[in-house]
Amino acid sequence: LLWLLYVRRVRGDLRECRGAFVETPWLELNPAFNDAASPGDIRFHSYDEVRAQRVALAAPRIFKSHSLWDEMPLSDDDEAVNARVKCVTILRSLYSMPASLHNHMRAMTAKSQEYINLPPAPADFDTFFDKLFVPILVPKIVAWYAGYWARRRHPNLLTLWYEDVVRDMAGAVRRIERHCGWEPIDERTLRERVLPKCTQAWMYEHQFDKVLLGITALFRRDGPHRFVRAPRGSADAATAANKNVLSDAQRARLRAALLKDLPLEVVKFALCEDR
Repeated sequence: LLWLLYVRRVRGDLRECRGAFVETPWLELNPAFNDAASPGDIRFHSYDEVRAQRVALAAPRIFKSHSLWDEMPLSDDDEAVNARVKCVTILRSLYSMPASLHNHMRAMTAKSQEYINLPPAPADFDTFFDKLFVPILVPKIVAWYAGYWARRRHPNLLTLWYEDVVRDMAGAVRRIERHCGWEPIDERTLRERVLPKCTQAWMYEHQFDKVLLGITALFRRDGPHRFVRAPRGSADAATAANKNVLSDAQRARLRAALLKDLPLEVVKFALCEDR
């Protein structure tokens, strides 16, 4: 989604792209990763450096975030805030998340794992699921969904599903444009210059991890593929592959863990059981 938003913003012209960690920085983190000048290292920035980086970004500014919803810049009553901030979230079934996240975390360097305060991911998926995903990550997921559910109908929040975006990227762009109040990009530019650069095939052909990331300190060069987190092929096939990684027992355990702290309707939504 970030790449799609960025490529749409620059109308497919990537000649000055410095990588998405620079062009679309984290909202909640001191952006130690957003330094194109020192691509081989992670360093902390001062508040003034962070502010200067973000003020210098071209409008409309795009930020990524894993924040809880009560930390997001959405207001229930401040019209000035809501006039300036639009949020878009993209969701997938939580049944597919363990496999995707396992692959992602195994590719991280020790330095980046230490930075986000998570233990290294075990190589064995079952161990990862039992020892890290359920006890450590599920509580974070529960907190995120609890806040999301309370604000899911906020007029400044647009919810997209990953499978829908992949199936109809043009439609997703148009929905985002309407939501954000952007002037629609012309159809020819969208079809010929933007969307072709957002396909999995283009990402592999053009060394997507380097184009998107722009730095090398976060992920191992010999690790699993860093951003396309499933076997090569169609998005639907990749989604199915991720879903099928969980055994029936693991699916049941994940569902039960979510139900401890979330209402049934939220759990069914998060697991895509009604889609």
